[in-house]
Parts: sequence; structure tokens; C-alpha cells
Amino acid sequence: AYAGRTFQNEKYIMAAKDAAKFVLSRLVNNEGRLLAYYREGEARLEAYLDSYSFLISGLLEIHQATMEDEYLKLSIQYTEDMLKLFLDEKTGDFYLSSKESEKLVVEAKDLYDSALPSGNSVAAMNLMVLYSLTENTNYYAYATRLFESNGKSVREQPSGFTYLLSAFIPFVKGTSSTV
Repeated sequence: AYAGRTFQNEKYIMAAKDAAKFVLSRLVNNEGRLLAYYREGEARLEAYLDSYSFLISGLLEIHQATMEDEYLKLSIQYTEDMLKLFLDEKTGDFYLSSKESEKLVVEAKDLYDSALPSGNSVAAMNLMVLYSLTENTNYYAYATRLFESNGKSVREQPSGFTYLLSAFIPFVKGTSSTV
């Protein structure tokens, strides 16, 4: 969708819409929860933070490429689900697995960006984009908490948080423009 918008290529946008249609029709259970696994017509396993944050990012890109409200509404719906399922209320960042998942001895969080951005960094970007599109200050507040909870680590090792820093740029500038 981003490439389609950038290069004004409808074929790319249609491919993104087809991918979203597949995920939303085959990887969502009866309760509306996103699933992580699809093979030979079977979908199972509750999705992790990364699945939610990357799906939301894709839906936002489709919305920005098409200006179709359906994709913005879906982005908001899955963001609300992500906040409910993965947010650590104490720190403001997100757990890797859902609060409703089987309880583990240690609840994992992936905060560092590598070849792929972390689910937390993508969530921060999504929250900033949603704030810019909706002016819903709750999204801005959630992003702020995420930035603050990781500030010390970012200062100590900025190369491990490149996508989080990309989400932080509009925050620093005090603008609501999308990146």
C-alpha cells in the first residue's frame, strides 16, 4: 500500500487490499481475535503483539493510499484490541503475548528493533499515526507512555530502537503529521 501510494501504482494497492482481505477473512476467530497461523485451510493459535501491530500498520497504509474509511475503522478496532490484550498498565509498553494467554513464569516483551521493528515500536508508530488521523488524545497518551518507558534504554543504545525513534520524530516536533 505504501509503495502503491508512493509510486501511484494501483496494482500495489490492490495487492495490499487482497492481503488484508485474506487475513481478515481467514485469520480471525469467531470472537474477532486475530490468529497467528494458517495452513491448508486451518487457522489457529492466538496472535502475538507483532501480528496485531503489523496488521494495524498495513491497514493504516491502505487507508492512507485509498482514503477508504473501512480501513481506518479496522485499524482503530484492532488497536483497541491490542491495548486491551497486550498493554502493560504499569510501564506503558506491550507484552509479546496476550494477557489472556497461558500465564508464563516470565512475561516476555520485545522492545529492540532488529531487521524487523519490534511490535512495541510498530505499535508506537501506529498510535502516532492514529493520533494524527483522528486527533484522539488517548492514542497520543499511550504513545507518550511507551516513549517514556523506553527512554533510558534508547539513550543508552539508540541503534537498538531505530523504528521507535522514527515514531518519536513527530512527537518531538510537536506535530501530528504522519511519517
